[in-house]
Amino acid sequence: MNFGDFVEKWGTKAGKFALKKAKEAGERIQVAQEKAQDMSDEDLIRNFKWAANLERVAYGQELKNRGWYLKNGKWMQ
Repeated sequence: MNFGDFVEKWGTKAGKFALKKAKEAGERIQVAQEKAQDMSDEDLIRNFKWAANLERVAYGQELKNRGWYLKNGKWMQ
């Protein structure tokens, strides 16, 4: 197998895999954003600390939208 065949065979599979993972990540962020809108500020802060990276993005953005900011690792209003 030459390099062109390798790229054609595996490059397509890798591209499809990356696209699938990106779509899944987008769905996880969307679900976390919907959950975050229904949470109290205290719940958001508690969940932010232990959430996975994608959920942390959604929770942190919701807290910022509510007027909170992160200072020295603590949420302040």
